[in-house]
Amino acid sequence: FSSNGQKIMIKTQKQVKFIQEGMGSIRDIILDSKYDYYTNLYRRADQPLRRAVAANNFLVSFPRYVIEGMTLILISIIAILAVNSITNSSNILPLLGTIALGSLKLLPAFHQTYSSWASLRGGLPSLLAVIELLEQPTYRNAIHQHKKVQLSASNTSIIEIKNLFFRYSQTKPYTLKDISIKLSFGTKIGIIGPTGSGKSTFIDIIMGLLRPTGGHILLDGKDIYHDKNFDGISLLRNSIAHVPQSIYLSDASIEQNIAFGIKKKDIDFELVRKVASQAQISDFINSLPEGYNSTVGERGILLSGGQRQLLGLARALYKQSQIIILDEATSSLDDNTEKLIVEAINNLDDSFLVLIVAHRLSTVMQCDRILKLQGGIIVDDGPPSILLTSK
Repeated sequence: FSSNGQKIMIKTQKQVKFIQEGMGSIRDIILDSKYDYYTNLYRRADQPLRRAVAANNFLVSFPRYVIEGMTLILISIIAILAVNSITNSSNILPLLGTIALGSLKLLPAFHQTYSSWASLRGGLPSLLAVIELLEQPTYRNAIHQHKKVQLSASNTSIIEIKNLFFRYSQTKPYTLKDISIKLSFGTKIGIIGPTGSGKSTFIDIIMGLLRPTGGHILLDGKDIYHDKNFDGISLLRNSIAHVPQSIYLSDASIEQNIAFGIKKKDIDFELVRKVASQAQISDFINSLPEGYNSTVGERGILLSGGQRQLLGLARALYKQSQIIILDEATSSLDDNTEKLIVEAINNLDDSFLVLIVAHRLSTVMQCDRILKLQGGIIVDDGPPSILLTSK
């Protein structure tokens, strides 16, 4: 049962994985006629899954028929022995009736007990996986407690990283190595570097999504991981607005996508229009027949890539967070729109800390400071006027 349960869990995960991959790359599959490739991948996961499910169902039901057959054989043997040993065979009938009635009452109970045990054994691997997931540390309650807490918006270091190391597993090399840096409010910091230099990993660590392998992250002088009396991870996450390279949009109105995760009756409509204007997308929204009530389709399919990015920026600004992180957020925009986005970011007051990850140097030219990552370490740190022009 445990072996089949393990197969069921693994193959189910693969089924979901292949479906997600197939739907996510549906355009490439259609263009390249790769239908057979993904259907074969799914089939190779589906057939063992069905066999494992069938095997467990058989093992659950099979003992019932064996026990019932053995019981009938046992009653027959008792009857034969009793007839041969007792002169008055009519006396054996009440005994046989008692045995048969008792077996009839006990068999369902035995079968139910066995079926329950078999179900527990078969579902144990999945149960252990769920328990392991649930036992991971969460900060949901703490986030609600810190809902109204604001970080000190002074021009002093609020995030300090000391001797940061990170790797994804014990068998893999370090992605980030011995990074020490201070990040302050009122500054706009560009993060550049070649592909694979550790930029995204560095950002994920700053957002509290990855825990460092070694080193310390201090928030207002307190260690967010090692100070047990300080819930710095929740406070940090609650202070960050993130604009990724690929924006997720729900099949709802533009207004609801900007105020993402908020009930419609609780949306601040004035703030929605303000941040849309800051994100340079208000003119487009106003040109639509239904304006802010226009739907964007599933995953924003009714919008262009650039328009989705602009909505993502408006969503980040709506959160009124003090730390704004743009992770390749302007990669799909044309030069003119990019300039408008950069201008909007530059117009933010000194209560914000802005981190911009970019490959295009034009995106970070107006930053106060540039960090260049290469091979998991910071190789350059300085103002763009010096760092970029000297390259």
